[in-house]
Amino acid sequence: MSIDFVGGQGDVSFDATSTLHSGLEYYLCVDSPASGIRGSPRLTSSRAPHHFACGPNAVCADELLVHSYGIALSDAMPDSDARFELSIGNEMLSWLGTACHDKVWGTAYISTETLQSLLLGTREAGISIQNGDFWGASCECEAVRVKAWAEEGSGSPSPPVPDTPMPERIAMTFDLREENGKLLVNITTRALILEQPAVHFGTGKLKGSLPINDGVETLEGHVV
Repeated sequence: MSIDFVGGQGDVSFDATSTLHSGLEYYLCVDSPASGIRGSPRLTSSRAPHHFACGPNAVCADELLVHSYGIALSDAMPDSDARFELSIGNEMLSWLGTACHDKVWGTAYISTETLQSLLLGTREAGISIQNGDFWGASCECEAVRVKAWAEEGSGSPSPPVPDTPMPERIAMTFDLREENGKLLVNITTRALILEQPAVHFGTGKLKGSLPINDGVETLEGHVV
């Protein structure tokens, strides 16, 4: 797969290896003379397998449709090692980190009546956590139990609506079956990177069980 985006005075393109094979890699090329930013971030999926809505790496495109709305999701990289090499003006930046990458596509336009989502990705105590909750206008997903608080002591709308603020805290319960018990994860939002009426990006602190451990969380919320 290779898709190019060309607009204005800068070009951004990305390329990825096939999700049907192990060792998935995702490349991004940034060349923006107007902003002075150039670079080539790379994600290598080495921590967790790619995951479709109906199971890990399953060939089941028909089952990818969410609530029959013609919307599909693939957690192409639930947990990957990331290498970033960027030049901004005369300054060179290079660092290693952790990243997740999901893909959403469809056969119909998305509206506020059909789909809302909350996507979370993190690595805690050696466990890769990638959570995506999707709701139709009248059907709440029953997969992972998630409770979000917009402010101390009050709950956020579920599903979210336009202008819903980024929650200050998010609590998640993962049922790992009888032999493994439950994984409890509590997230506290620390910083907003982007806040728009229909999309939020932020980072936060994470505390989870199995055993209790602290980590760093990246989160995004969409009302689309």
